Amino acid sequence: MARDKSTALGYAGGKKTGVLRAALRPDARVVAYEDLHKEYHSHYDSLPEGSTARRVWSDPGAYATARGYDAIRIVKTDKFGQAIDLAETFVILNRTALIVEDA
Repeated sequence: MARDKSTALGYAGGKKTGVLRAALRPDARVVAYEDLHKEYHSHYDSLPEGSTARRVWSDPGAYATARGYDAIRIVKTDKFGQAIDLAETFVILNRTALIVEDA
């Protein structure tokens, strides 16, 4: 999910039929990618090397979903951690957390 139409069209391969208007519900649990990255690696790195648990938790998206997050907010930053792209992008984990405009 992207905030601006040009980014959304890019994800849809330039096809307008692949773009719709939606919003996250106000009560959606959204985690910043940077926070999820820290939380995920803290958990993953604590698991025994070669264990089944490590294979199960090898996907950060699955981990975020299991933690109850509805979406991951991604903000592009420079090497100093400053936002360089103010048009946030969201990875939607739970489609029921969306409010979609009728076509």
